[in-house]
Amino acid sequence: MNTKISFFTTILLVVLTLSSIAQETVSINPILGSTLTSGEYERLYASNLLSFNGATPDSVVFKTILAGGPYEARAFWSNPSREEQIVYNAFQFDNISDALKRRMGDLPTQWKKIQLALEDGSGSMVSLDLVNGNTMKAEVLLLQGKQMLVDYLGNTIHIPWWEIENITMITREESKSQSPILRNPNSTRYLFAPSAIPLAKGEGYYQNVCVLINSINYGITDHVSISAGTEILSLLWSAIGGRTNLVGFANVKVGGKVADNLYLGGGVLAGGHYSSFLGNSTSVGGVLGYGIVTYGNPQTNVSISAALGNYDKTWGKNPVVVVSAMHQLTPNLGLVTENWVLRIGNIDGATSTATIMAFSGGVRLLARKLSIDLALLGTGGYYDGRVSMVPIPLPFVGLVSKF
Repeated sequence: MNTKISFFTTILLVVLTLSSIAQETVSINPILGSTLTSGEYERLYASNLLSFNGATPDSVVFKTILAGGPYEARAFWSNPSREEQIVYNAFQFDNISDALKRRMGDLPTQWKKIQLALEDGSGSMVSLDLVNGNTMKAEVLLLQGKQMLVDYLGNTIHIPWWEIENITMITREESKSQSPILRNPNSTRYLFAPSAIPLAKGEGYYQNVCVLINSINYGITDHVSISAGTEILSLLWSAIGGRTNLVGFANVKVGGKVADNLYLGGGVLAGGHYSSFLGNSTSVGGVLGYGIVTYGNPQTNVSISAALGNYDKTWGKNPVVVVSAMHQLTPNLGLVTENWVLRIGNIDGATSTATIMAFSGGVRLLARKLSIDLALLGTGGYYDGRVSMVPIPLPFVGLVSKF
């Protein structure tokens, strides 16, 4: 019994840890005590987020009045010498510009990659998505603290990183092309199975599969990510059915690029089910180890993975083999497929075997931090010289939202 409770306690702790990580990424605390320049104030004023009677101050300082709020924005003018203040509650203050929140945070992961590219001469062409909605292709000349010096259409421009929503490193040929740069917010996963392409450090996303399965994924480093989740029907059953019924899972994945267009990865997925009713309890658990080879890039790739599991203290004899692929057609549309094959032996106590198959195909709708998968799933098998198929495919809907 203690072992069962310990297992689900571990799952719960992982979920809570990931949730707290996600919350920290939108914390307003880092900007308290910071100072805005008049130019930064103008951008907030234009967005109707901050206004001192329409007058532009020389600087604005944010600070907290009491622990946990309320919050104060105090503006200063040097000529004539005066000051004003606005007091916000926590909800109002939390709505002040995502760009401002990023301003006091860590430099993005791409910043370090650009610095390495500048040092080794491998190329420093970038596509920049700015917080004002514009996109520009430019060559990075120098990184100075939290400012980027770029060559844009022959002009030298300084861009502070808090004005940049997203950075994509591109080739010089791509910089000359008039075609839009393709970005895939969900390159680390197909419909359900993962690719070997890793999450970057600090990146994370929420995933929902067919409404029922919910999980959070987070990159601890550029090569290691963790995830945890649960299935919602069991939680509802526990809430209204008068019994405890819990399903949970957690995953650790390691992956990275080992050569041009080649990624290797692997990980361990653990999950289980715990049920308790009228003092009687049961639980089962399992663990799955897997390896992945991915060829391609974040926009177009194919993966082959194999997994072997232990369920209820019994190891499987044959691995599950998964072949998956994705291809991005436009900035907002892609194709995705995921196909599973499992061979089962000792059917009916005999030496014959059966092969179970699940295959899928669909479209992926893409936005900057969101992807939605709409697909059809088919199942079938091969046994005793006969192939059988389920005649009606099942619908699949998946959502990934990056944070």
